[in-house]
Amino acid sequence: MESVARRAFFSVGSVYERWPDRESLIADVAGTRLTRSIREKFSSAASVDDALRIVLNDEDRVLTLLGECILATRSMPAVSAPARQAYAELRLGLLRWMGPGMAWYLSTVGLGGALIGLMGVTVRDPAGSPVFADACAAETENAEAGESVGVLVTGSELPQVPQPSRSDDVALSLMEAARLVLAERGAGAAHAREIASRAGVTTGALYRRYEGKSRLIADVLLLQLQPDRYAWTWELIEAFDHTDPYSTAAGVLTDRIEIMASDREGQEVLLQIGVAARNDEALRAEVGRRISAALDARRGMIEQFADVGLVRPDVTPAVLAWGFQALPVGIRATLPLLGDLDGAEVKDSMRAMLVAVSPPTTAT
Repeated sequence: MESVARRAFFSVGSVYERWPDRESLIADVAGTRLTRSIREKFSSAASVDDALRIVLNDEDRVLTLLGECILATRSMPAVSAPARQAYAELRLGLLRWMGPGMAWYLSTVGLGGALIGLMGVTVRDPAGSPVFADACAAETENAEAGESVGVLVTGSELPQVPQPSRSDDVALSLMEAARLVLAERGAGAAHAREIASRAGVTTGALYRRYEGKSRLIADVLLLQLQPDRYAWTWELIEAFDHTDPYSTAAGVLTDRIEIMASDREGQEVLLQIGVAARNDEALRAEVGRRISAALDARRGMIEQFADVGLVRPDVTPAVLAWGFQALPVGIRATLPLLGDLDGAEVKDSMRAMLVAVSPPTTAT
């Protein structure tokens, strides 16, 4: 509240005269200022390209602010309804220009991209890629992709899944304890003393293994992502050896998204790590490195697809990979706010995206 007062050139008392606490202030920001800003931006949009720039480039940081408000709902219940209202305004603005599947996809990717941008990972001008506008058209026109003229990507080498820095029994107990604290009580309660107590060890035992809490939570991040971090990538590669490759690939992506979303505890842990990273420079840098490594892996896969004719040549691999990377982040942020995913929207968006990336020679 003091920093708000300084920025507005008011006394702290003037701020408290209007809002009893920061929760009520942030709720008003989300429900009034942010909702109005989103409505105004879309009212000035004159084409689908304008709508894409709003959600994908976020030049005025409107989605970044929405992401911050959504993260705030994890510890400030009063912010939930206004944040939901602002997000609904975002979806409504997109629905004026596209179908429900791509409206879901782009709002989720835009929000996820804004949040990973807070970790220092950005992609230049993603709205400039033709694939997103083409996917919007593919959904509304119910366009189809034909059979692939490419060949199966063979001999692909994906990066090794990074391992936690420690693997002894005490370290594993500390990682599990940190995971439980993050899932049950949130990033605000993830103190070294609380984690050590849950693990049944002393705080000294924690610091003998880790330079600080940030390194421990970074290991929790790796452990949480470990089981199937690249499994969906192999499934996607195999899908393109099918007689109906793009439809099969859309099914693989939809199934993976729904499986990921169903693991609510796992998604809460990852979300809370993101929350913790907002106030911890060392952890933020570590999370940023992990996101960048995964982004590089996705880009390499898409480059291989392009090399064998599965992806049209004017698609920028880095932008498409960014979309893959930002989508799960956006899902994690919005799941606690919005509830279950709409399977039809997910499937329609995945199908539209894959139709959009297919080379012209495969179109029917």
